[in-house]
Amino acid sequence: MIPKWKTIVCLLDQKAAAEIITAQIIELASSEDMSAKDIKNIATAVRDCTAVSMKADTYIREQVQKKVSAAAKSTEAKLKKAGVDRKLIQEIIDEHLGVVKS
Repeated sequence: MIPKWKTIVCLLDQKAAAEIITAQIIELASSEDMSAKDIKNIATAVRDCTAVSMKADTYIREQVQKKVSAAAKSTEAKLKKAGVDRKLIQEIIDEHLGVVKS
């Protein structure tokens, strides 16, 4: 099984590559006379690069959210066990982990 951090690094590499390719495509498209087929191919390439970038962003956000939520639960459990006041626990979680319970 591939460690999650390697998957995230791979997705960041894909996202960066997609952004570079998209920039190159835009530069190429703006400097050349192109046929309808060429424009269609460029549009498809841009669409594909955008999809890779969006998928990577979504996956990374989901992974960060999972880690922060797990850290908040763990922190809350440890602080409760130590006898820390519930209000103070929530303040600590909000301040240090950026988690706000609704």
